[in-house]
Amino acid sequence: MADQLKAKGNAAFSAKKYEEAIGYFTEAIALEPTNHVFYSNRSACYSANQQYEKALEDGNKIVEVKVDWAKGYSRKGAALQGLGRIDEAIETFEQGLQIDPSNAALKKALDDIQKLAQANPFNMLAQMFNSPALWSKIATSPSMAPYRNDPAFIEKIKLIQQDPSSLSEHISHPGVTALLSEFMGMRGGPGASAAPQQPKQSKPKQPEPEPETEEDLKKKQAVQEKAKGNEFYKKKDFDNALKYYNAAIELDPSNCTFYSNVAAVHFEMADYEKCRELCKKAIDIGHENYADYKVIAKILSRIGNAYFKEDKLDLAIEYFNKSLTECRSKAALDKLNQAEKIIKQRNVDAYIDPEISLQEKAKAAELFKAGKFPDAIKGYTEAILRNPKDHTLYSNRAATYMKLLEYPSAIKDCDRCVEIKPDFVKALMRKATCYQIMKEYDLCFKAYEQVKKLDPSNQEAEIGMQRAMITQQMEHQRRAEEAKNGQ
Repeated sequence: MADQLKAKGNAAFSAKKYEEAIGYFTEAIALEPTNHVFYSNRSACYSANQQYEKALEDGNKIVEVKVDWAKGYSRKGAALQGLGRIDEAIETFEQGLQIDPSNAALKKALDDIQKLAQANPFNMLAQMFNSPALWSKIATSPSMAPYRNDPAFIEKIKLIQQDPSSLSEHISHPGVTALLSEFMGMRGGPGASAAPQQPKQSKPKQPEPEPETEEDLKKKQAVQEKAKGNEFYKKKDFDNALKYYNAAIELDPSNCTFYSNVAAVHFEMADYEKCRELCKKAIDIGHENYADYKVIAKILSRIGNAYFKEDKLDLAIEYFNKSLTECRSKAALDKLNQAEKIIKQRNVDAYIDPEISLQEKAKAAELFKAGKFPDAIKGYTEAILRNPKDHTLYSNRAATYMKLLEYPSAIKDCDRCVEIKPDFVKALMRKATCYQIMKEYDLCFKAYEQVKKLDPSNQEAEIGMQRAMITQQMEHQRRAEEAKNGQ
């Protein structure tokens, strides 16, 4: 359900229906309050809608829920930039790049904001004057009380909004200075000395590459060991694959995918109990280290596959459903459907009992003779469930449907009967009669022709076909008369 809401939210965002998208992502968050992706998407909507305070709230939540996800810092930084908190935005982008130094979006965001700051620091400060929070601050902040109703002050704000480069011309006004102080968190009053007469240029911080720690080196080596294990796994050399996967775990025990790789080896070796044990350990480690929900979904699906292999279908279904809750993948959905189909078929097979079927058939026949056709339908249906390969049951139920004037249902039963026993003439005759009553004459003749192929001397079929032809001619004459009178 949450993934469906996310998909609807993404579609609304693409259509620039930001309020609608926000609604969908809010519903998704209510279902999965720890899913960082939903907060990220909603933050993007808020920023696009210039609701930067709310965008920042979601940005803070993202980095709280998943501190090692670089994209969260991109969302938070964008919200801070929208609020005019430039230094904080730069610092946030830099934090994201420390996590993912190659992140193109963060690099571009940092580069753009630094270029803007270097080109004209006044432009950076002037961004504050186009913040959605500006008029709210003027209306509610005590330090702005003396200026709220000052036409000259309001005029200066509007001029700065129209031309950010004019900030230097108006910064000497005490109201403008006080407003800048509000935005910069200094809370200066009228004429407060804390507010600068000229905005101090904030020297953009340049990200400096940090030396790799021993832990960083171990993690890199662990990935290399895993890659070696993958090569042996592809060759089905499971002993060597385990050797390298376990080496990866020793180097970086916080990476749940390494445990999942070991579990995959045990799955291929048909040690399904060990596979599930390692998968559950991988999930615990993944949750502790904020692993991506798609990774968790894949591990849950592997547990489901292990149960499936052992024919423990109820447990397999349980874990496929858990996997789909994390992330809706086609592979897990197909396996779930396959397991459910097998269970359904087994339930059908377990219910089959030809002896009981004959008893139900006899009861239904008595009900038919008594004119209790709805009850007869129920009886024949139960008989079919007990022995679905008995063609006569479908033919008898078809005859009962005809008594109730339910001809399409009768035809369907006749078709099923003939599918089981193609030379069962009685079902074809009933089918032809249904089509004649329904005035589907071409289909009626086709059914009679099938009878004559099976039994060329069948007089009943010959009479029925002639009757159908006469009825068809009379129908044509009636229509012609109606058309003539209508003219």
